Amino acid sequence: MINLNTFANGEFADKLNKTLLKVAENIRDTNTDAEEKRSITITMKFVPNKTRSMAGIIIDIKTKLADTEPTVTNLIMDRNMEGKIHIEEYDGQIPGQIDIESLCVNSETGEISDERIKEQANE
Repeated sequence: MINLNTFANGEFADKLNKTLLKVAENIRDTNTDAEEKRSITITMKFVPNKTRSMAGIIIDIKTKLADTEPTVTNLIMDRNMEGKIHIEEYDGQIPGQIDIESLCVNSETGEISDERIKEQANE
């Protein structure tokens, strides 16, 4: 019989071990569905010679891994003052509106400062 550790000069065992590691990494990846099934498919094609005394073998190892979960976000698209397209990720703040929570309040006087708004305008 054939020793699979030395089969094809050890390439079969080496490729299978690397494939097993890929499956394990995919299972441990928190961006994939934990319960989705993964698989390894080994295909061996035998190509016999005319006298049927020998056969070449083509070995293929393929995996079916879990896809990563999609990432969802929203983009705001508009034109700036020069008419050029401006794109930014929507973070819950509507462009052009004041974010009350970002205003600075002087704890001694209770005065509201718009320093944060000025910083945003300069960005």
